[in-house]
Amino acid sequence: MRRSEERTHTVNEPQTPVLVAQDVSKVFASQVALNGLNLEMYPGQVHALLGENGSGKSTFIKILSGYHQPETGSRVTIAGVPLDFGSAAASAAAGMRFVHQDRGLVDDLDVADNLALGNGFRSRWWVTFRGQAAEARRVLGQFGVELDLRTKASALTALEKTLLAIARALHDIGDNPPRVLVLDEPTESLSKPEVERLFGAVRAAAGAGTSVLYVSHNIDEVLEIADTVSVLKDGNLVATVPAAEVERDQVIEMIVGRELEELTEIEEQPRADVALRVSGLYGELLDGVSFDVAEGEIVGVAGLSGAGQDELPYLLGGARPWDGGSVTLNGRRFEQLNPTSALDAGIVFVSSDRARESAIPEMTAYENITLPHLNHGGTMRWLSYRRDRADARDWMQRTDVRPCDPARMLTTFSGGNQQKVVLARALRCRPKALVLDHPVQGVDIGAKFAIYELLLRAAEDGIPIVVAGDPEDLVAVCHRVLVFRNGRIDSELPRASLSVERITEHCLSSQRNTPA
Repeated sequence: MRRSEERTHTVNEPQTPVLVAQDVSKVFASQVALNGLNLEMYPGQVHALLGENGSGKSTFIKILSGYHQPETGSRVTIAGVPLDFGSAAASAAAGMRFVHQDRGLVDDLDVADNLALGNGFRSRWWVTFRGQAAEARRVLGQFGVELDLRTKASALTALEKTLLAIARALHDIGDNPPRVLVLDEPTESLSKPEVERLFGAVRAAAGAGTSVLYVSHNIDEVLEIADTVSVLKDGNLVATVPAAEVERDQVIEMIVGRELEELTEIEEQPRADVALRVSGLYGELLDGVSFDVAEGEIVGVAGLSGAGQDELPYLLGGARPWDGGSVTLNGRRFEQLNPTSALDAGIVFVSSDRARESAIPEMTAYENITLPHLNHGGTMRWLSYRRDRADARDWMQRTDVRPCDPARMLTTFSGGNQQKVVLARALRCRPKALVLDHPVQGVDIGAKFAIYELLLRAAEDGIPIVVAGDPEDLVAVCHRVLVFRNGRIDSELPRASLSVERITEHCLSSQRNTPA
């Protein structure tokens, strides 16, 4: 349901903004992170803040929280009172409340004690569990949350942790009532039903008069929960618009800075020679799968959980052993592959688990990019760090990794730029075939489209590509999609028939056709 259909306040009533940001800027070593931001937030409204990683969202939140000191001339007022920058205590006293991505809970403390952190225990002389439990139940009950108060935070679900963090943020027993609640990626790792429960808590907070700053990469969620949407790009405010008056594609165009048609236009794949042939492939889930991929063709694989499509990339990349079948690449036939032989054959695999299987977070960008094929120099063939860095810089520029600093640790890049580093390494291997498992998982919308373009460029160079992903991502890049059921290909959708709805319908139809 869109927010235009269900609102927690009357938008026609004249209101005084609770938060006003004027000319807020922040520069880090000549890098402009935020450039003269002007923003207003109103009581009882959900104001979404969108943008790519590096657009300035986190910088603005850290300024509001007292972590960053903005540039001279920046001004923020809360309920008409100037905010004292650089002080977390001043931010809290002004009525600012925050729920960050890590939620800030102490795993070894129980629910009641976590709830009391920050505000203290309600007690005249000493703390009693009975009194604290009653207070905890009252606060949690405001959000429809029922928890065993003795349960440690480490044992809670992701949704329970988020709801507990929100309840704690809005729990006030002092003289500084919460005026603005900042939620930073609150639905990360939540299922759809859990997201709906979280939205109930957000609406309850807004309904009580709190202004909510909702930061998220998920545009569909934003358009459902938000009253107002602001988009940042490269530290600048692109636009602030009512959520009910903007469509999803318009938001994407504002974030990315280009028209959506320009980003997603894919021509029908012309007839080309078969480059990759999979014949009777068996695995733990796959049951004799066969299909061809032509030169320059991107073939997507979809299906419900356990249908086999997520196992396919790991088998083709040699990450898991086969139980039978063969793979033929450019006329060369293989009856088994391991990671080394697959790479030697020109099959480059990118796993969906970037932190554990696709990258080494403790290494630099250039080390991650050049690791499969290190550069050598001189008559003794010593490893050449200088050449590695120069080579990595070239590939970082080709894949638009920002900042383009090969010596920077991978963990200091945003998720989208880390994934571009992974793809830079894959493309540097000069693949004869690319096999990818959810290559845009967990990255922001801008990075998604940048990665889409990298894959389309690779296809234009004649590389056959097999990609497993969500329907939305497959529609963006694929020439056709294979839908799996019970370890086999159940249906095939050509480019002309591709849509999120069609792919989803075929996946669900496959489920209904599954024998009991």
